[in-house]
Amino acid sequence: MKYNRKKWSSLDNAARVYPALAGRSATRVFRLYCQLSQKVDPAALQRAADRAAADFPEFTNTIRPGMFWFYREPSSLRPLVHEDALPPCQSLYTGKKHGLLIDVSYFRNRINLEVFHALTDGLGASVFFRALITYYLALTDPETQAEFFAALPEIESKKNREADAFRDHSGQFKPTSSFLDRKTAYHFQGKRVADRRQLVTECQLSVARVRAAAAQYDATVTAYLAALLLVSIRETIPAKARNRTV
Repeated sequence: MKYNRKKWSSLDNAARVYPALAGRSATRVFRLYCQLSQKVDPAALQRAADRAAADFPEFTNTIRPGMFWFYREPSSLRPLVHEDALPPCQSLYTGKKHGLLIDVSYFRNRINLEVFHALTDGLGASVFFRALITYYLALTDPETQAEFFAALPEIESKKNREADAFRDHSGQFKPTSSFLDRKTAYHFQGKRVADRRQLVTECQLSVARVRAAAAQYDATVTAYLAALLLVSIRETIPAKARNRTV
């Protein structure tokens, strides 16, 4: 592995906390996946991953500790495609190992991308993932790839790809006084799974019906689903803890 110390870059403000907080019980890793109509061709997926990594070198950066802050550093590493055989969102970052912060896997007809949150957020990961899927379909299903190309956001601008969204937009949120008065957040109670693995619940919803439900509240789908999650948590909180913030 070769490191180029002349091309390091700092993490943005929101990303700085994740290397310090990452551990076995909270890996700070999230997953995106794409369900295909046919089984995945591992060789084609590896070629697609190689091309995506070459086009998005930021996703092959490693994170290293500096004197005051963690920082990103380019590497010559490339994702090695493998069959998905472990529980989702395994640890990708430890202070002792400076490896890739993304993982590309497959299982039957599903392609998975897992990302350490300090590397990028969900939007950035989705840009990389859609490019990966587009390149894969170009090799295996040329007729379908066109719709993915059309959906790809503009990625040519290096300025856009390295923008600090937290710095640019964090001032837009103004907490209410009632929010600031709640000093104690609610913590979930219960027992962890013995090996601390992530448990996943899957369900399938009609996109049209979810959009229609969100429209009734003049909300985006993201805001609507987030609100449903908060309401669900609120309904499970014991009465004695109802004064705590979710």
